[in-house]
Amino acid sequence: MNFFELLLHPILYIITIIVPLGYGLFVHNIFFKPKKSVFFEIGSLGFLGFSFILLISLFFHFFIPLTDYFCFFILSLGLLLFFFNINVFSTIFSRYYLLAAIILYPLSIIFYPNEDFNHYYLPYLTYIQSSKIVFGLGNLSDALIFSQNSHYDIYVFFKIPFLAEKGFSIPGISFYFFFVSFIISQIKKLDSKENIFLLIILILSFSSFIKLRDIGAVIPSQFLMISSLVAGYLCYKFKDQNQYFILSLFYFLFAFILRINAIVILPIITIIIFVNLKSIIQLIKQHKLFFSFSVLLTLLFFLKNIIISGCLIYPIQ
Repeated sequence: MNFFELLLHPILYIITIIVPLGYGLFVHNIFFKPKKSVFFEIGSLGFLGFSFILLISLFFHFFIPLTDYFCFFILSLGLLLFFFNINVFSTIFSRYYLLAAIILYPLSIIFYPNEDFNHYYLPYLTYIQSSKIVFGLGNLSDALIFSQNSHYDIYVFFKIPFLAEKGFSIPGISFYFFFVSFIISQIKKLDSKENIFLLIILILSFSSFIKLRDIGAVIPSQFLMISSLVAGYLCYKFKDQNQYFILSLFYFLFAFILRINAIVILPIITIIIFVNLKSIIQLIKQHKLFFSFSVLLTLLFFLKNIIISGCLIYPIQ
């Protein structure tokens, strides 16, 4: 990196954290009572913000290419939402989150794209920035229609031309930060034995994911899968807090959209649904806007896949 890139890199890292938080709080306040839901913590707000950015990306790409100007507008709006609510964030942002952000930052610097980046992801990013959605895109190249490209529908908003591929790992590290923040927030609610288990998860995640070269591609879905299972356990432990059930389902759905291999935890999610079967209808009535948001995000994901590949999920026929 030259000096200019070295200066931009940490700024982009901060932006990829505060923009999802800005959108996450905005969406949270629409769907839930302010400060009275399990989503009201740094990790969940960040994931919620990323999901809303994905919805923006999927929806507008049906009509326009996601140009640099459009991406800049979406980033600017997210920044405004964050700074407009900075007093709210100051009440939930502790020194532990700041320490986590500092510790994780070097991972974004040592990132090097592997061969998949130039074969799959860079052409896909070029496509969504230069053209609106293309019917039958798979006839040109099947590399552009894999459903696992969904996370790049998010990353495109954080693409800074000056950093080229050196900045693509940063949103992945932000996902990592929100995952760590989610685990930290749950440690406060559990007893010592359960906290030891969560700490082991944190240690293993760091020791394993630090070595991956494609950290921007695989890891977000894996973090969401783990978060879904943790939320499912909290739903079992705190049976009077049904919002953990919603949180678990949301994390699973988001993980599935980003990478279909999240289907491996479907049996566990099915058990969680079965255990909470009696309360599902009541939860849908109480949080119908949030369930509508989740359904809309899923429908846009499937519709995009059908248009570009002819499949609900490519390469599954």
